[in-house]
Amino acid sequence: MAELARLTEEALRHPGLAGNSADYVYLLSALLGFEGIGVWSEELDGLNDEEYEVPCPACGAENFIVIGEHGFFSTVDSMYMDSDAGRRVPLQPRSPSSLGGWA
Repeated sequence: MAELARLTEEALRHPGLAGNSADYVYLLSALLGFEGIGVWSEELDGLNDEEYEVPCPACGAENFIVIGEHGFFSTVDSMYMDSDAGRRVPLQPRSPSSLGGWA
């Protein structure tokens, strides 16, 4: 595993990777997996898909966090790519210290 991690780190530094964000995300995900950081190795793929599905901590409804071609917002409408999609809440930067309550 250590050798795979070393080779993956080397590949991430390769200049030919510049401009290829999908391959960068795949390699970074693999590296995190090799280093035993399972959560991010599984979740980074959402960057290539340009969305994350996350449950609301209050009600459990699925939220789509969109980051890409369709904009940067949160919605509960799974058909957000349609022009007549439901409500979109713009993403806002937050200080990590203001995000209490998460374990």
